[in-house]
Amino acid sequence: MGTRATSRCSRTTDALIDNSDREDLSFTMIEITQHAASVIATECAVREVPDSGGLRIAPKSAVHNGTPRSLVIEFVPRPQPSDIVVREGDATVFLADGVDHLVGERVLDTEDGEARPGGGPPRLVLRARPAAT
Repeated sequence: MGTRATSRCSRTTDALIDNSDREDLSFTMIEITQHAASVIATECAVREVPDSGGLRIAPKSAVHNGTPRSLVIEFVPRPQPSDIVVREGDATVFLADGVDHLVGERVLDTEDGEARPGGGPPRLVLRARPAAT
């Protein structure tokens, strides 16, 4: 697993507002490893995602009791108005409304392609956050 880093977050409105100094955020923000941030930034460049864009994590299927049953991860040109914006290094991740509580206890990391049958490039994975020691 890559090195863990602390990310800055904000909720989008007409402009991005940095809320990293607020103490009233009611959720634990997703962590993004440096390796995952590097993969996201590289993929955004390869896919020619504009500077306003990034990786978006959103519900893929119906929500059950307030929790999405599955997620979709896609590169988008801009966040939706209700998205939470997380920045790590050159990478920007948008968390759709309602998924912040689901991914808040997770670490966005990469899985090396060599570790998978058939190989391939690294892919992004959400892992459980390691227990504090």
